[in-house]
Amino acid sequence: SILAPVYFIAVQGSETCAKQFGFDTSLVPKDRTGASLNVASVCDEYYGRTCCERGHSLAILQQFASWSTLGDNEPASRISRRCLETSRKLMCSQCDGDVGTGILMWKQQVVLCEDTCNDWYQACRDDLFQPAAGLVGGLALCTAGAFMCSPLREITDSPGDFCRRAHRRMFVLPEDVDDDDDDSPECFDMVSASVRRGPGPRDITVARRYEPPNTWGTMFQDYVRTFGYYFRRHPLLVVITSTVTLLVVLMSGILLAAYFAGPVGDPPKPVEATPTTPAVQGVGKGDKPTPKSGGDASARDLDID
Repeated sequence: SILAPVYFIAVQGSETCAKQFGFDTSLVPKDRTGASLNVASVCDEYYGRTCCERGHSLAILQQFASWSTLGDNEPASRISRRCLETSRKLMCSQCDGDVGTGILMWKQQVVLCEDTCNDWYQACRDDLFQPAAGLVGGLALCTAGAFMCSPLREITDSPGDFCRRAHRRMFVLPEDVDDDDDDSPECFDMVSASVRRGPGPRDITVARRYEPPNTWGTMFQDYVRTFGYYFRRHPLLVVITSTVTLLVVLMSGILLAAYFAGPVGDPPKPVEATPTTPAVQGVGKGDKPTPKSGGDASARDLDID
């Protein structure tokens, strides 16, 4: 009908960000793709329709960086690429627009689709997990140096049990939802709200709200987090780029130092010419000198050694 678009716009505008993850409840999900507000693309698949702002992105990036840098000195504690990527997408679920507005939440927890839960378990079943600190019954990816680590398949063989205990008990399954409706509740399947429902209104104030770090310490922390994140996703590319950059800097420094230092050592001294004595022609061993001109020879007319 003619009123359908009007109704759709009204519903879209009434969806404000929920307070579960510390969002500003006066805002609606917005399109923040490519925004300088987000210092890293850790959750970029959800930024087309999101309630996340810079502080939320930094918190997620810090957590993900701690996972992706685990086990550098202990190969047994490394996280598989598949488990790491799936865990990242689920950790970023709070940045999905429908999660941020509470549509896919139930009692402060994200409703996770059963198939998605099964995929997560299969991706991480061979990875090491440990009891979550400060959370009874919780599970967390095993950190380097931890003493109580076991493969997930030995801790539990139930995908549902794993999904309920992981990520600080952030998820529930549709079967846990006590809903009066006969229909199954909506659930999160790692498909972005911007794909399901289209991007949100473009946040044109992002660039103005962003304030760059004003201390060297903050800049260094942001650099370390970002570098660790990209190093784990593209290690070979980062190593090659860093090596080439270092070589260029070193060669430039050497050339500049040579240019300003000038020639090394003292310049060579010029060789002074020594006077030579002209030889006397016609005078051999035992011969008498002859005069240079006719007449009697005198001492001043002869060249005698």
